[in-house]
Amino acid sequence: MYFNSDVMFMHGSVKGRLSDKKTEFSEFAVVELVLDGLKYGSYEARFGQSIYEVIRTGTCRKRGKIVKEKGPLVVKELLLRLLRRVLTGGALIRGDVMTALAALSHTLPQGIYYPSLNQYDIVETRSLLQGYEIFGGFAENGRENNYPPLYVDTEGSTTPSGPKLALVSIFDCPSGIVLLWRVHTSSQEEVEAIIATINQKRIAIVVFGSEPRFEDRTLDIQGERPGGLPKEKMALEDAAAAIGLNISKKETLSDWTVDALRVAQQHYAAMDVVILHPLFMTFLKLKPVHYKH
Repeated sequence: MYFNSDVMFMHGSVKGRLSDKKTEFSEFAVVELVLDGLKYGSYEARFGQSIYEVIRTGTCRKRGKIVKEKGPLVVKELLLRLLRRVLTGGALIRGDVMTALAALSHTLPQGIYYPSLNQYDIVETRSLLQGYEIFGGFAENGRENNYPPLYVDTEGSTTPSGPKLALVSIFDCPSGIVLLWRVHTSSQEEVEAIIATINQKRIAIVVFGSEPRFEDRTLDIQGERPGGLPKEKMALEDAAAAIGLNISKKETLSDWTVDALRVAQQHYAAMDVVILHPLFMTFLKLKPVHYKH
């Protein structure tokens, strides 16, 4: 039985995020999400079983459809068995199960990797000093009419007190630097100072989708989905496909608070901002740009 509201909330969040039929997920992301929920307490057996069923039936899901891939199942049988024991074992989970799950997760395919990103300098840091130093090097002078802009995206984490900012990704096209500024261990005051610094930069900011933290000179280039419901927004994956580029969203459910991001996570976060440059160039051809002031 559940008695802790934080445990109920976090475990419910795990099931809710995995149940979203519009969301793709990698094997790594599944393991990270389950283990993140475990930090707050053991899964109640029946509820854990319901989460397991979502994982079992959705392991081959791609954008709402169950996809049968060639070769072995996307999530190996051993991985499924270990996840089931974690989800239904309650407080009696043996240490060897956790050890085996951790070891097995490191044998899984890395997944997302974009060779095209090798031309850029992807810098992952949780250091405030290094983050400010790199961001401060993004030139303002000489950018007529705020062009080229900075391309910005964020990733968050779920906590009992609500969503928390975990990562700010910034692509500076002239320098070729993608800054993955990890802020999950920063205090609220430190995060607010980082956001203020980004907003104060005399460069336009381009985002895809709502990013309310970035208000000054911000341009949201997310359009409505063609043929979709009224005001239904286009997914980044669809926008990329419209200009002939393919990207993956399988790391959406990843744990962005891990000690070190996996290569797949780095490439996922980096591509989410690098792809904004060709999308922005296409956007410019379609309509004039009016930045917020």
